Amino acid sequence: MKKLDIIKNYYEPNLNENLPDYQILGWESREAQFQRFQILTDNIELNGHKILDVGCGLGSLLEHLKDIHESPDYTGVDILEHMIEKARISHPEADFRHLDIFADKHFEDNQFNTLYSSGIFNINMGNNHDFLYDAIKIFMKIADKHIVFNLLHHNSPDLDETYYYFSPEDVVKMIEDMNDDSLKSIKIVEHYLKNDFTIILEKY
Repeated sequence: MKKLDIIKNYYEPNLNENLPDYQILGWESREAQFQRFQILTDNIELNGHKILDVGCGLGSLLEHLKDIHESPDYTGVDILEHMIEKARISHPEADFRHLDIFADKHFEDNQFNTLYSSGIFNINMGNNHDFLYDAIKIFMKIADKHIVFNLLHHNSPDLDETYYYFSPEDVVKMIEDMNDDSLKSIKIVEHYLKNDFTIILEKY
C-alpha cells in the first residue's frame, strides 16, 4: 500500500466524526498533545523566526504558537487535503498549503528558520527508517536554523503494531552518518511523556 493510502486510511475516517482535534490526529489526550508542542517550542528562541509545520494536520501547533508569540510567521503543510481544508476554516488568517514536500520541491533552500514536524513518523508504513532519513535530508535544506521533530520511543510501554518506534541512539547515529557540514548540534529530549522523544537539530 502506498504511503498516502496508509495515511488516508488512518486519519480520514476520524475526519468524518464529531471528534475533538486531538482524537482526529491520534493523540491520547489534549494535554499530551500540547505537552509535545511545549517540548517542540521551549528549547528554541523563536522570536522573528519563519516557521514551517510539516504534517500540520488541523493547525493545532499554531494555536500553541499563538499562546507564546503574538503573531507567529507560520506556514503549515499537509499531504491530506481534508486536513488543510479544516485548518483553513479554523485559522483563516494563516498560510496552510495542501502539498507533499517529499514528492516535489516546493520551497527554496533555507526559506524557513525553524521547521517542526510532530507525529508524521508515527504510523508504521513499512519503511519508516528510510522515510525518516530522506525527510531529515529535505528538512535540513529547507530550514537554516532548527529542525525539530518527535518520534515514538522504542521503550514505550504501549507498543502497538500500528505504529513505528525508534531508538534515540539509532536516530542520532543516522543523522551523524549523514555528515552534513551545516549541522551544529543534536539534542534529545526524553521523559516528558512515556511514549515518545524529541530531536532538536541546530545548524550553523
